[in-house]
Amino acid sequence: MKFLYFILIFLYSLTFSWEHDFGLSFRHNDPVSVIDVRTVNAWWARGDFKTSKDFNDWSFRFNTSVQYEDNGLFLFSLKELSISKKINKLDLSFGRFPLEWSSTDASWGLGKINNRENFDFFHPGQEGLAGLNARYNLSSNLSLDIFGSFFYIPELNPPLNINKSERTIDSNSPWADAPDRTAEVGSSGTVFDLLYDVNVPEIMDIIFKPTYGLSLNFNNDFISTNFFYIRKPENKLTNKAEVSIPSSSTTTAVVSIDPLEFKHHVFGGEFNYHLHDHFNPYIGYISSLADDKPSDDFEIVSKNIGVGITVERNDESYLSVGSRGEIKSFKYHLGYLSRVSDFSKTNILTGLPRWDQVLNFSISGNFTEKISFAGDVKYDFGSKDRVYYFGASYLIKPYLSTSLGAQIIGSPQNGDGYWANYRQNDSVFAEVKLSL
Repeated sequence: MKFLYFILIFLYSLTFSWEHDFGLSFRHNDPVSVIDVRTVNAWWARGDFKTSKDFNDWSFRFNTSVQYEDNGLFLFSLKELSISKKINKLDLSFGRFPLEWSSTDASWGLGKINNRENFDFFHPGQEGLAGLNARYNLSSNLSLDIFGSFFYIPELNPPLNINKSERTIDSNSPWADAPDRTAEVGSSGTVFDLLYDVNVPEIMDIIFKPTYGLSLNFNNDFISTNFFYIRKPENKLTNKAEVSIPSSSTTTAVVSIDPLEFKHHVFGGEFNYHLHDHFNPYIGYISSLADDKPSDDFEIVSKNIGVGITVERNDESYLSVGSRGEIKSFKYHLGYLSRVSDFSKTNILTGLPRWDQVLNFSISGNFTEKISFAGDVKYDFGSKDRVYYFGASYLIKPYLSTSLGAQIIGSPQNGDGYWANYRQNDSVFAEVKLSL
């Protein structure tokens, strides 16, 4: 026992030279509305741990988050777990890490390249891809990234609860839309109870899927640009649904759902001009071309049925322009994202794009050494969706802070945009954070 104790002390002492960032937060939310006849996510406790260490030509990175919510929901995100090695002109990275190829994808939460953390949609975050990346430095300004993987991890948040015995699907997360329990059928308006049979695939049938891509990068004191292409599985599984009515004498319908993995081509590029600390304009483009997917055999017609079970066949392309900068202790972003691809909701399971034509302004900074704030406003001129976040923090001690804020979703009363399904998730909040 003493030997084990000394080993643990020795291993712990090695980490003193590591860079650590540990945060433990507790937040109380006061929801503006009630979801599913009950208050959801009235509070949560969250832990964030990030550490790194450089060993000569080697480096190690680890970044994870967990969150527990009042309704018993536990969320987990492994954002990065990687080892890097420098060999002459070659930089190798192995493990799970984000590909920093598209700030358009990262800033707007599109989820086309990297996975999203998705504890909540105000801050979707990013999770890395699992694989090997080799960066060959062709010169001091020019480099080529080549990424490859045979390991696929789909997005896991927000989760749905599948009860096979009761043949139901529900969720404890306000950000996961469980499908309806009932639906109207035909012109007679007969209400049918819905039972769900989900054919959950074996893990081994899902995870071993190839991904490959490359990015050509150029950087100097004034300009940074890159062009990328990646062929990979979509970050979310596609669900193919079929509905059957066992007999004409029953008012129960059976929905059979098959989660499937489909690939897509993602390509684009970015151009950044480092004009001044105050003003750094950029332009970016990203396009996702999905493989052909099976059409849906859906006999039940209902406005809301199938929400949360999607077949996203539509190709998506986006153009982003804007500027980032820093003025004294304040950082800002002013940007515009335009979906330049057409979109049509061909069936009730078609997933909606997150954004159409949206303007964003965000700012954060410190008023004093103890008082800081952050604000983020997005307005979609296409869907008329509005997303607001405001927060202010007070540093009580170097390791302890408290925050007050609000996160608000606005959507037309009969809005059909992406955010209309979540407008009940408005809340004001109070938060306490311990940082070590």
